[in-house]
Amino acid sequence: MDRPNEIQKPRQKTRRPRAVLACELCRTKKNKCDEANPCSYCRQSNVECTYRGSNGSVLNKRRFTPEYVRQLEEQVKTLRSSSDAPSVLPAPTPGTVLTPGAFSDPASPKATPSVDASSLHGSIGQNRDWGYQVPSPSCSSKQSAQEISSVNMHTRSVEFYGSSSSVALLSRVQRNEDREMFLPAKEQESGSIVSNLHNPRFSPSMMDGIQQSINANPTPPTPGVFFSSNHYIHPILEKHRFLQKCEQLWSGTDASRSSSFIALYYSILSLGALISVREEEPIDGIPNRQWSRKFFDESLSHCYRMGMVTDLEMVQCYFFLAKICQNELNPHSVRTALAIGINREPPAHLQRDVKSVKAESRTWWGLYSLEMEMSFAMGRPDTLGSDLYHDRRLPVTYESMESGTVPYQPELLEPPHCAIIKYMVDFSRITRALCLGIYLSDLSLPELLARANQLEQDLNRWVDSVPEAIRPSRIFSRKTSLKSVKDAQYTKRQRLVMTIRYHNLRIMMFGSLLINSSPGDRASVSCSEGIQKCLDSAKQTIDIIYHVYQHHDFFRTWYVCT
Repeated sequence: MDRPNEIQKPRQKTRRPRAVLACELCRTKKNKCDEANPCSYCRQSNVECTYRGSNGSVLNKRRFTPEYVRQLEEQVKTLRSSSDAPSVLPAPTPGTVLTPGAFSDPASPKATPSVDASSLHGSIGQNRDWGYQVPSPSCSSKQSAQEISSVNMHTRSVEFYGSSSSVALLSRVQRNEDREMFLPAKEQESGSIVSNLHNPRFSPSMMDGIQQSINANPTPPTPGVFFSSNHYIHPILEKHRFLQKCEQLWSGTDASRSSSFIALYYSILSLGALISVREEEPIDGIPNRQWSRKFFDESLSHCYRMGMVTDLEMVQCYFFLAKICQNELNPHSVRTALAIGINREPPAHLQRDVKSVKAESRTWWGLYSLEMEMSFAMGRPDTLGSDLYHDRRLPVTYESMESGTVPYQPELLEPPHCAIIKYMVDFSRITRALCLGIYLSDLSLPELLARANQLEQDLNRWVDSVPEAIRPSRIFSRKTSLKSVKDAQYTKRQRLVMTIRYHNLRIMMFGSLLINSSPGDRASVSCSEGIQKCLDSAKQTIDIIYHVYQHHDFFRTWYVCT
């Protein structure tokens, strides 16, 4: 029983438990925070509610109150209703080239207006990027009609070839022939040109029977075959330094045994075996092409064993592996080069080995031109990105030092045969302009002809800029002067390859007129002149290849250099 004289105490109010994590304002004011976002105190005070962790970082609390959720829903409805309104931006018209800043804020000084494709013209010496074209439905269907994507029945791999590739051209010829023969669609698909062009004799499965014979008689061609031929077209290696490492490898020195140099070494042997002059008797009864496949597989196996190694020798290895199998464009070399940053000029405060700096410059710009060349040949996009990323200095040569374009640094001077790198970089930029300006653009025939003539002017300026010793010949003549006999070996081979590439690019410039014109269009004077330029370069190419093939043994196995 309760005592009558004892006053009953009032029941104590339940206290709110202490917050595990209070917001900054409640912590400062010593308030009891309800841990909402925003908490009730901050919401009443109309201030920002912020939570911080033990390390001082701002936390994102997600215990939202119903009022806060309703507020967000109202904002979403408002934004959704405004997005349903018609846009004030004009729709892009076909043939309009848009720069990355075309849809920027008009008030921003960095906003770049859209420009017409025909106005994009400049000298080849400028480091320019062509804008991208917004494809219209007609443009997309027109391009897709010239492209080919098919399964290679030998490898079960899907292969794509764009409108600028020779495979797409042959496929177009095959389709026209099938239509004339009234073949059903299923029979047309069964004769896939991708499968028909595959060479099963050079596949890994055909090498199993000779593998033991090769291993029992290891007498590979020397790297000297490479340095007397293909090296002059892609002079990214330093011969003396490479052969020094070969000596270390042959002698069993540990310095080169565990490095990526072994993969590079086998890639050079593979390319050397592929382009070397065929002997009357194969080495140990094994043809050169089988030797090449053997060394190619050895190089790949070393790449797989090392994993994702990123160094200069791996970039060079992938470079030559891509050169060997030109029908398989693998971007490993470019991605590895970008990963190690050889596309960027090293900071001045870093004390770098001069030989390494020179090797990186040669490798990057040689890779730049090769990637552009092979991408265009396959009709596939390159993986280089914008030229703004690439500020690596070009290899220093006598020409660049005499012209004053680079400061006088004799320690960075390259041999004379490395001068081709700079001119092939300029050539590759014209190739990119051709791809974007003609093969990826939806232009009328007059616009196409004007663009081709415009690019031909760029090409002619490029020819005039090349040193006379290696300058391409616009007109081939079988009667050559005896003075050329005294020319260095590298100048003869560089001049030959650059001449073939000059005419090939000219064929691609004006050959598009044949594909995109009707017989009535070809009767016009301007169109017929453009087509005649294509035919002239085609005839010149046939004459050059026939003449060189007839008189020079090296060219009979040198198709990978042209």
